Amino acid sequence: MLLKTDQESLCLTCHAGTGSALDVENGVSTSSGAALRGGGFAKSAINADNPTALYYYNTARSSVSLQEGKIPTLNSPVATTSSHGMGQSGAWGYKLTGAGSEALSSPLECGSCHDPHGNGNYRLLNTVPGGVSNTAMTISSFVVASNIATVTTAVEHYLGVGNTVTITGMGAPFDGTFPVLATATYTSFTYAVTAADGAVTVPSAARATNAGQVVKDADPALARVYTTTDYWKVNDETTPNITVGTTTNVKAFIGSIAAWCTQCHTRYQTGRSGTYANPTSDPVFTYRHRGNRVTNSNVTNGVAYPNQVNAANCIQCHVAHGSNATAVPAGLDVMYPGTTTHEDSSLLRISNRGVCQMCHNR
Repeated sequence: MLLKTDQESLCLTCHAGTGSALDVENGVSTSSGAALRGGGFAKSAINADNPTALYYYNTARSSVSLQEGKIPTLNSPVATTSSHGMGQSGAWGYKLTGAGSEALSSPLECGSCHDPHGNGNYRLLNTVPGGVSNTAMTISSFVVASNIATVTTAVEHYLGVGNTVTITGMGAPFDGTFPVLATATYTSFTYAVTAADGAVTVPSAARATNAGQVVKDADPALARVYTTTDYWKVNDETTPNITVGTTTNVKAFIGSIAAWCTQCHTRYQTGRSGTYANPTSDPVFTYRHRGNRVTNSNVTNGVAYPNQVNAANCIQCHVAHGSNATAVPAGLDVMYPGTTTHEDSSLLRISNRGVCQMCHNR
């Protein structure tokens, strides 16, 4: 028997200042007053107008790079300017092809992202978000070399390194669910398989499907961290080490979260770098900033900064629940696909697109 008529009200029975210490409505811990890492839906405590940055001359790149960024917190939360709206029926960039905001099979609710009964994943995240149906893609070519299969799809796959993919219709030993090792092109990816070298005949029923994304939970021996004092330090170093592609010892949070987010925002998954130089005809964007970069170190210019990644990753720029950053004059002129004026902060961590300037110092 449910005590509330709708899912959000049921969840907020505890998560809006009573019951749980995690007040996701107001973006703070009621036990400590500290700001929640994901912000809040109605209020957030991101000091989005007062970031600071330290830069150094990067000899490897012959340019200036960010050494340490800081986004402090507010003493008290203030009203959000954007949030992951409950009840929304669509997601920007959803599906392999689409026009703007494509319809989910069910509206966005708390349970779309989180399993209330527990599943062993980080923050109880569902492996595949509710309302999402990952599209099976026709396989057009399949080649094995040195126990690495290179799969070519008939459409752009929008997979990234670290995604898991299910192969069906190829037969043994090729069928199964595997981590993606590399994405050399927008229509090809690789995974490890023990098989003879050479081209493999592709049956007409052969398909590749995004299999969802497990985000491994924090080490049980470590206390879980739900709050922050610095919104630039986005990693969660309590999560275990995983291998992402060929990069070892990546913390599971930063190594998995972009692949998880882009199940809803499918076409925001760039797959590889260089997307800024490759225009598309997509109705949501012409160019894409890379959003799936991972790193296995918090050291910059010889100094360790706990939980800092300085990486082009979804979570580096955006919070999960809600932001109180502002978007003024220049930001308000940007248009969504069609004629909808862009009038919110898009869950960004710094006001007026300041997240761009943190890395791209001017």
